[in-house]
Amino acid sequence: MFNGKIIKVSFSGLFSDAPATSFALNIAPHNAYYACRKCTTKGLWVSNLITCHTQPKTGGRVTYRELDAPLRTDVSFRQRLQIQHHNKDNRRSIIEDILSNVIEDMWLDYMYIVCIGVYKKNSEFLNGKAQLAQITDGK
Repeated sequence: MFNGKIIKVSFSGLFSDAPATSFALNIAPHNAYYACRKCTTKGLWVSNLITCHTQPKTGGRVTYRELDAPLRTDVSFRQRLQIQHHNKDNRRSIIEDILSNVIEDMWLDYMYIVCIGVYKKNSEFLNGKAQLAQITDGK
């Protein structure tokens, strides 16, 4: 209500960076094994070349290699069918009450997905701090 009038508001979608989205939706953080917001793939830990033999679980990243994983749907999200994707406290997000389709109406963040990662890798390579590595499918 504003100045005695009821104002109707509707959302066509929401956009926020990856950490804020995982907090708002109460789901796994953007770098977790089950963090993909669009499909049900499980991530795989890949160590950096320099630290892989000296310090396990440091200096690496979670990667998502499964390109044909089943897609996450609004129904599967709301029913918590992949429990690992949701935080352990199992609280529903208020965003689920606002958006009609949580999966389609929460837009992906281009900055986190592409720009920051590519910029960081290019900077490390140009400054001589990164090594080129070939990524294989493990076959």
